[in-house]
Amino acid sequence: PIASPTTTTTYSVTVTDNNNCTATASLIVTVDPLPIVNAGADQSICQGTTALLQAGGGVSYLWSPNVYLNNNTLPNPICTPPDTVTYIVAVTDTNGCVSTDTININVVFPFNAFFSNDTTVCLKDSVQLIASTPTGTFFNWNPTTGLSNPYISTPLASPSVNTTYTVIVSDGLCFADTGTIAVSVLSLPFVYAGVDEVILAGQPVSLTAQGNPANGQYSWNPTSGLSCTTCPNPDALPDSTTIYVVTITDQNGCHFSDSLTVFVFCNDDVMFIPNAFSPNGDGKNDVFFVRAVGLKKLNYFRVYDRWGGVVFETTDLAKGWDGVSDGKKAQPGVYIFDMEAVCSNGTIVSKHGNLTLIK
Repeated sequence: PIASPTTTTTYSVTVTDNNNCTATASLIVTVDPLPIVNAGADQSICQGTTALLQAGGGVSYLWSPNVYLNNNTLPNPICTPPDTVTYIVAVTDTNGCVSTDTININVVFPFNAFFSNDTTVCLKDSVQLIASTPTGTFFNWNPTTGLSNPYISTPLASPSVNTTYTVIVSDGLCFADTGTIAVSVLSLPFVYAGVDEVILAGQPVSLTAQGNPANGQYSWNPTSGLSCTTCPNPDALPDSTTIYVVTITDQNGCHFSDSLTVFVFCNDDVMFIPNAFSPNGDGKNDVFFVRAVGLKKLNYFRVYDRWGGVVFETTDLAKGWDGVSDGKKAQPGVYIFDMEAVCSNGTIVSKHGNLTLIK
């Protein structure tokens, strides 16, 4: 039989002949421990340099493959591999027992980094710089002024003056590459939105922005209440107090903004009510109604006779009193009107007074 014990073991055998006579014998199978082998930690070396291999735990050594080694039977041979390689070392001890271990030798090669082209940026804006490589992992930009982070591959640059940035890209062990990126800073255009304006609800006002360059593109925001959103001098008719921002953009795409406020107020001046009318059918001043600008709602408009009776009422701004009450023409004389309305900015205004009906 074949025995493969894992520890030292005594085996006994008993033999019986044809006469039933027996005899016994024994033997000891000693199990020696395998040598403890350590080929060392994996190594990274620069292309063209050497690495020292180091193993122990035995009396003889054999490294394979037998390439790029000064002697593959030494415990500590020197290797000069042109590319990454894995070595296996077989170690034999005094008992003839053999163990193996492996080590990887990683060869680091030179590299060429990629750098973005020279570029331009508007003053106070930013532009992304790029330095990249498959193997470079460390970046160092100089000068650091205006950079979001001088130690990454793609920092944002916001210089205030023309600046040439130099970056060193390194693998952290062997090789590095250096590049430069020139950033030219473009001056900003200028625009002045004008002074703040105060208007009565329903009354337009002309905005007069002034900018440089003369051929700059204008843009107003918000656009509501404006006659034009891309010209320097639109008419504004906002419903309520509004801050208008005007932006000018030059041919380089650089932009600058300024703002003004149009204050909208409302009182009974927005309502124009005559003090007399003549409903005689001649087509002139035949209807008594409210003439107003900047009103969005009429809460009520009433006309009373001299005894306080209501002869006319409406909530429609487009309607007025034609001098008829209860299907009959009202008598000439003095009447009283009373009204309340809501302006475009939400202000409630009211007005009352006398009117004269003339034949």
